[in-house]
Amino acid sequence: MSIPTRRYNTRLSTRLQDEKASFLQLHNPMSLPTISIPVPPKATLRARKGSDAGLPDVSVVPKKLIDDLFALADGCPRTNYAEFLAAIKTGNGPHSRISTPGHIPRTPNCYIVFRIALWAFRDQLVDHFPPEHKARQGPYFSRIASLFWRQIRSRNGELHGRNVERLCRDVAAWAVAERQRLHPDYKYRPRRSTANKAAVLGD
Repeated sequence: MSIPTRRYNTRLSTRLQDEKASFLQLHNPMSLPTISIPVPPKATLRARKGSDAGLPDVSVVPKKLIDDLFALADGCPRTNYAEFLAAIKTGNGPHSRISTPGHIPRTPNCYIVFRIALWAFRDQLVDHFPPEHKARQGPYFSRIASLFWRQIRSRNGELHGRNVERLCRDVAAWAVAERQRLHPDYKYRPRRSTANKAAVLGD
């Protein structure tokens, strides 16, 4: 092989190696630049789902409503809130769609206790809103109750000098203990949706 031919082959081999290295570098995922996608804060996500703008502040809750709520609770021993729950649940239908005989409903957590109590005394609350306000509608009322609950928790659970959060937690804890006493073998078993059942059967 002549010297010019040998030099040509060397240059060709070097060029092919360079092109191969460039190709591998271009198509190597590890060498691609990292793209950072900013994650919006939780507050922003909550605002996108449903802004609290235009909702009333917890200060609109009248002191009489809180006094009546605690008067109802003070009439019950701390070891038995059955009468308290029965009173605030008046006019609140069951939310469970399960009507199977022997079904044991889940106990309310502290927020649900607050929401039920607020709905029970809603007549005192909605008097502070215009007549055309949507406060009497269930879904809208739930947004108001959720906002009030967050604001109460940010105030160490107090409203008008009474610890509303502690009361709701005490009632919720009693409800769990009472269910455990009446149904010691109870175990929460979430229901699968129809779509999930179809997917399982399909597998």
